[in-house]
Formats: sequence, C-alpha cells, structure tokens
Amino acid sequence: MMGKTTDHPGNPGRRKVILCIAGSDNTGGAGIQADILTCNHFGCHAGTVVTAVTAQNYRGLRLIEPVGADMLIAQLDTFFEAYAPDAVKIGLVPDDVSADIIADVLCRSNVRNIVVDPVMGATCGGRFGHVFTADHTTGRCRLYNMASLLTPNLPEARILAGDLDTDNPHDIASAIYRNFNPGYLLIKGGHTPDGKPHGDVCTDRLFDRGNAICEINMPRIDSPHTHGTGCALSSAIACGLARGEAVDEAIYNGCLFLNEAISLGKKHPVTDCYGPLCYSSGSGAISL
Repeated sequence: MMGKTTDHPGNPGRRKVILCIAGSDNTGGAGIQADILTCNHFGCHAGTVVTAVTAQNYRGLRLIEPVGADMLIAQLDTFFEAYAPDAVKIGLVPDDVSADIIADVLCRSNVRNIVVDPVMGATCGGRFGHVFTADHTTGRCRLYNMASLLTPNLPEARILAGDLDTDNPHDIASAIYRNFNPGYLLIKGGHTPDGKPHGDVCTDRLFDRGNAICEINMPRIDSPHTHGTGCALSSAIACGLARGEAVDEAIYNGCLFLNEAISLGKKHPVTDCYGPLCYSSGSGAISL
C-alpha cells in the first residue's frame, strides 16, 4: 500500500490536502470543478470524490445521476489509503444513502476541519436530491452534525431552520442549532429568502451555538456570472482552515477571494448568459 503522502513532518514545503466531496458540473462553473480551481488558487492540493454527475447550464438543471454506492465507497477508500486530508469540503450529496456512506468513512478516518455546504438546488434552477426533512436519523443530518462549519445561504438556512416565518438571521441561526449541532454556522447573505440578490452590500453572519460572532461585509457586484459562488467560498474556507487560520480569518479571506473572482468573472466572461466566476486574469492567479 502506498504510504500516506501527507505524513511528512520534516517537509515544511508540503502542500495542504483538501478532500472535496461534491457533484460534477458539466459547464465547469460549480461543484468539483470549482473546488479544484479554488484549491489551486490557495496553493492546496484537491483530492476529489464525485457524488453525482449533473447535466446543467444557464437554463437550469436537466439531469442528475448519483454515482452509486459502490463507486462512492471505492473513491473514498482509495483516497484515504493514500492521503490524510487537512480539511474536507462537502457539497452536493444527492441522497441519504450517499450521506451515510460519507459520514461513516469520515467518522472512521477521524478527520477535522469539515466544511459542509448544504447544497439543495442549482442557482440556475432545479432541485438536487430529495426534499430535506429535519429527521436527525437521516444521512444529511449526520453530516450537518459533523460539520466544523455549516455554510447555508439564506434560503437554505430557512429550510434548515424548519421554514421559520422570519427573515431574522439570529432567529434562524438559533433554530438551526436546535435542529443540528455544527461547530460554527455561516449564514451567507448573497441572496434574500426569495433567492434574488438585494442591496449594495453582501453580509455574511458567523454564529457559534446560536451566538453571533461577527459579520463580514463585502460590496455586491452586479454580475450575472456568479455560478459556483457557494462552492468556491466553502472550498476557500476549507483551504484557510487547513493552513491553520482561525474560522473567522478563513471566512474573511474566502470572502475577499470570492469578491475578486466575481469581479473578474464580470470583466472576463465566457458567455453572455449566466456564467462562472473567473479565477485568474489571464496573466496568472488572482491575488488577495
């Protein structure tokens, strides 16, 4: 068996390893593709476990197909035979069978720095997997409870809170902590509850056990090229945690990176329609 490539305490130049567990996006803007680009920007190595293959574009989600239990297990097992990740980012989990498999492997592997982005649908339209239920025995709930950091946007946070009749992030956070037990909770402010952008500033709010820790404010960039923002941000945060940053520092640096990637996506689009972020200006990686 190959020795674990991360076990080199005498090599200070060793890159951090991020295990990215997510779906594949055929247009290259979100999912595993966005995770790899983000990790590369931060100088980290992205190991990947594909949970599902999607067919989607700016018109919406056309088809999603889980890879199946055997393939999912094989990907996870072969990764952990070779690597000990410094952080794990979890995105699209298409069903509870997949979620249980992932949770079982992560529990056995005693990993840390688990960032869970509770992907529930494509921004361009279309829902991933089954409708969420707050049954604590479900696989997805196990992952939410294992999370060092849970990163829902506001519409997703409202669902996790049990569809509360409020838009108050503090009330929503308290309800999420009643339902689940993540370490930290980041409620992203890029969208209002109806899923539409609003205002000149995006405010992300970090909570610990329902208590507000800080707010991260970034100027809103008016651009249609925001495909993969949630994937990129959660991967960027995972990279920061892997490098030893405190959770608030990792989130702040991730937000700076995302803001610049949105700005570059507006300047250097690949389509006139809803498109992806841009991770480089064409002359090298973007800088924070």
